[in-house]
Amino acid sequence: MSESSRTSGESTPTYNGACTPCTTILGSEASFPEFIICTHKEPETDEDILQRILELRQKLSEPQRAALPPFPDVRKQHPAIGSISGLPTWLTPIIRDNTVQQYVTYVTSREVSISKPAIIPAICEFSCPQRDHADVNLFVSAIAQRDEGFHVQVARPNGSAMKNVGINWLELPEEHTRSGLWHHGILSVKPYMAPTGRRVKEYTVNFKTPFRDIPKVLVWITGMHAEGNKRLSVECGVRNEKVSNSAFVLRIEAGTEDTAILHSIELSWVAYDPSLKGVHSSFVTTDVIRTDAHPQHFNKDYSAFPMGKFTKAPKVMVGLSKLDLAALRSHDQNIKLSATDINHLGFCWNANSSGSTVNHGLGLAYLAIESWKE
Repeated sequence: MSESSRTSGESTPTYNGACTPCTTILGSEASFPEFIICTHKEPETDEDILQRILELRQKLSEPQRAALPPFPDVRKQHPAIGSISGLPTWLTPIIRDNTVQQYVTYVTSREVSISKPAIIPAICEFSCPQRDHADVNLFVSAIAQRDEGFHVQVARPNGSAMKNVGINWLELPEEHTRSGLWHHGILSVKPYMAPTGRRVKEYTVNFKTPFRDIPKVLVWITGMHAEGNKRLSVECGVRNEKVSNSAFVLRIEAGTEDTAILHSIELSWVAYDPSLKGVHSSFVTTDVIRTDAHPQHFNKDYSAFPMGKFTKAPKVMVGLSKLDLAALRSHDQNIKLSATDINHLGFCWNANSSGSTVNHGLGLAYLAIESWKE
């Protein structure tokens, strides 16, 4: 026993009734151990939690770390973009009620994520031949997700005479959505209760968790049902002044009283942190190269990326955001959007039509993403 302490002779009961000797501290040289105030702060946001997990993984031994599933750096390993061309072969009906499906595998690499990614679709092409007493009726969606892929579904209610359909989509892994750097959703307006005159409606969309900064927001048309006996005119998008870190206002404009009635419309949207490197987006329309009074089939223009945004050619996803076509009951409606001549400085966007289509105007929203792989 040390000189600074001795047994007092008394005993102290413990939790189970046993007794242990009490100890009394003697002598001025005795000291209590210093208490250190813990300043550790638990991570609160999804991004902070993911970063902490990443740090802990790095402390594991190499064999243990190799046995774990991949954990992406969500600021560098960006989501993937997929597409399916509008070939008549895959639009051959395989089930009833005018709905067709095509199974596709995920584009997202296992190096990025092992979770089922969220699928954000956008229409980039369709071909509908002129028909009497027919409406424009088309809806696309992603359904029946599995571990390896999902079904692209094209619904043509009421026997719509749709021939070709082309779809692009964004795959958002769970790690990216949980990080708070990406948000997405679907807005379905059925019926589209449009006011008289210039039919404009706005909808406030709230993010599940706020962004740190004001995000970039994109909107694509994924479905619509419009009268076929009048000029089809519809445009969707957002206004920068109505985007905050917690919500944005989605705007739908459906022409005038002289254009087709829009019975319903469905839109997909995606929002992302503006600080992400290797990601850029914008809206473009044929209005920048001509007016709606001068319809033409071929419409092409160049869009430059911000200087230094990309170090190599990115993948570019384009989707429909505006339609202004002559009535289906008197003309074909064949449109195709595409991105060509892509490099790290910019790309050419194409908003073309064919056949007897009268193309008063088309608009597209595009999302450019640089591959994280060398």
